[in-house]
Amino acid sequence: MVKKIILLLFVFLTVNCSPSYKGNDTPEHLGKTIYNAFLNDNKEEFKKYIMTADDYIHMLDSTKFSEKKKQLYIEKYKQDIPILAERTLQNFDEVKQEAQKLGISFKNAKFDKIEYRGGKAEIFKYLYINIVFYDNNKKYLLRLNDCYFTNKGWLIAGIVFLIEYPEE
Repeated sequence: MVKKIILLLFVFLTVNCSPSYKGNDTPEHLGKTIYNAFLNDNKEEFKKYIMTADDYIHMLDSTKFSEKKKQLYIEKYKQDIPILAERTLQNFDEVKQEAQKLGISFKNAKFDKIEYRGGKAEIFKYLYINIVFYDNNKKYLLRLNDCYFTNKGWLIAGIVFLIEYPEE
């Protein structure tokens, strides 16, 4: 019995405390997943959580908008979304370069917490997600701008940037 409890505890801790966690069902999970993408220098993993034009269309399909209104949104944003997605992907390298300039090593950094705030735009849920961490005794945050809840979970639709954590 004791062996079973120890085994279950080990499995629980391995799955729930793993630094390689991947997911986006909650803002916290998206934040941890993106943090781990930077920690592991995994641009391909980061790319999986960038909103695409198809994601946007599925998000519109889930609304009660008329077909005419949906088409207006699609026409308005169909060229912008792929450009923004590509820009967000390029942003991964820019954040890594900024971290290097600041002397930040994601490998040595210590994760602190996820903060977020947001609301609704029309009927879409969106958030700004801050991934707070420490490196070299300084507090920093990775800000994920314009995260939307889609049929695939929370996705990034804006740029990511790295700054020193603002003092309260």
